[in-house]
Amino acid sequence: LPQLPSFMRPLAKKTLGLVVFVASLGSAFGQTASANPRFAAPWGYGIIDPTPNPAVAGEVVFIDVRMGNNGLANASGVELKLSYNDWSIGFGGWTEIATQRVDIRAGKDLVIPFVHTFSSAAHTCLEAKITSVGEGGDANPNDNRAQINMEVVLCDREDCSY
Repeated sequence: LPQLPSFMRPLAKKTLGLVVFVASLGSAFGQTASANPRFAAPWGYGIIDPTPNPAVAGEVVFIDVRMGNNGLANASGVELKLSYNDWSIGFGGWTEIATQRVDIRAGKDLVIPFVHTFSSAAHTCLEAKITSVGEGGDANPNDNRAQINMEVVLCDREDCSY
């Protein structure tokens, strides 16, 4: 701080100390200087929420995916892909439902809505995956995927069965 007049140096040192303290608080609460688009947990309802659940084959299912950004920078252009697999035919890989591009402000959560109609009854897994972090960075690439199990049932309006 030699370039500052002597009467300003004590104030500048205190301000610098306050900035360092605030930055350390951010890292203590899981925040990073870059963005961190993420799912709060790798599994579970509350992260991926289908309605109705169980889903009915041939009828529309509304699927909300909750993701967030616990970084200190905004994340823009994040690509989120929602997919499923149908275990009635064995694991044949993931079938994409849709991909959406979203922006997530620093320190905020966001719910992204999807709509899908499953064609047959089956034990199904839904997977939400960040396929591109866009601009802002990704402080932790290990929190970019979430999954749930879900049943798709047959229903003739009087009797629903699996």
